[in-house]
Amino acid sequence: MAEIQKPSCMKRALWGCGCVAAGSALLLGALALMAFLSRPGEPDILPLDMERRVGSSETRTLELGGDPGPDKPVRVKLDINQAEFNIAPDAEDGQFRVDGRYDQANYKLKTDMSDKGDFLEYVVSLEYKRGFRMSFTDEEMRNNNLTLHVPRNLPVDLDAKIRMGAGDLDLTGVPLRSFKGDFSLGAFKVRKRWENPEPMERFDVALSMGETEVQDLQNFRAAKIKASASMSELSLNNSGAYPGDVAFDLKASMGAIKIMIHEDNRIKSNIDKYWGGDVEGPTDKQEPALGPLVTLNGLSRAGGVLIMVGAYKKMFTEVMGQIIEDQDVDAAIAAFRTFRQEKSEEFRHSPSALRGLGYKLLESGHTEDALAIFKLNAEEYADNKRSFRALAAAHRDLEQYEEALRNLDIALDKDPAYDSALSMKREIEALIKERDGQ
Repeated sequence: MAEIQKPSCMKRALWGCGCVAAGSALLLGALALMAFLSRPGEPDILPLDMERRVGSSETRTLELGGDPGPDKPVRVKLDINQAEFNIAPDAEDGQFRVDGRYDQANYKLKTDMSDKGDFLEYVVSLEYKRGFRMSFTDEEMRNNNLTLHVPRNLPVDLDAKIRMGAGDLDLTGVPLRSFKGDFSLGAFKVRKRWENPEPMERFDVALSMGETEVQDLQNFRAAKIKASASMSELSLNNSGAYPGDVAFDLKASMGAIKIMIHEDNRIKSNIDKYWGGDVEGPTDKQEPALGPLVTLNGLSRAGGVLIMVGAYKKMFTEVMGQIIEDQDVDAAIAAFRTFRQEKSEEFRHSPSALRGLGYKLLESGHTEDALAIFKLNAEEYADNKRSFRALAAAHRDLEQYEEALRNLDIALDKDPAYDSALSMKREIEALIKERDGQ
């Protein structure tokens, strides 16, 4: 019987490489097909003005029906994808409403209110209609910009899940019973300027691949706080001492957690370190003797935990926002100039914070005020390309197209490959042609 000849090692290696190459090509082809099929269509922006409605969806309006009373809390569940989503504590008593705008051609907005017996459940979701998204642009986020207005007279359990976006969750004055935040792929802020009327049951925040800042954490009055950061940066800041003993459960996995603790609190840290994880800062601070104890448990796995003693400095734009609300934008700008001239160390400032204030004004319809803030931003931070892109956005909304193009050209001089500016420039050039009947 003839001996069967086995292929040589070289042939086997080439055959194996060929299989790997073919498999990789098929995988890349599948990913390309998925990206093609899930690409967004032409945007169709729907402005929302829901006034005093408790909740509404694309198909029906829901009314609360009676006063739930202080003994019937509301569980608010958010499931938001690819949007800037904010919370404002300014709704009338007993009312929840959503306003802003979203791209109804590519996204589906749902809200629902239901009575669960012991509590009411209010759900808000924004979903992409065309499958899985692998990327998301600044322009798309501008198309999806929603605000949930909540009242200050009802106890609330908040469960917020926001992916691929940004958000400013202002919970000042809202009687929170619990908070759970699950944030990813974006920049988020959670804040509470006043003390919660009652101690909270729990405060949980999880972050992956993004940035989140919690301000005035002591005002939430939570005895147990759980926080995790995976490939991201999470800042837990306070502007005063924790009023009672607090136990933290921290987990930093290839990410960083920065926690600020007031000098009037004691500190006891028991954070384990794995795979090169690091913990910096005081781990055993027993002064003052009668100060409430902050206990830090958890682990740092290929990540870092930074413990700082001090008090958080707020952004001056928070002061400006209050001045605009109480007076006007000119008074706010004057206060900013005084703050910068005196080089005050009481507050912080940054170009992104000033732009953020301008965009909030722009999205709320105060376009002239937004223009004034963006002009100030471009003056103060003239080296930043985003300063001029933001200024162009206000001019565009005011139909001052030539001035918008001038500012976009300045932004593109600083970065010729600035995609967001290039996209807006094409949009404005099309608007000019439409205006001129070309």
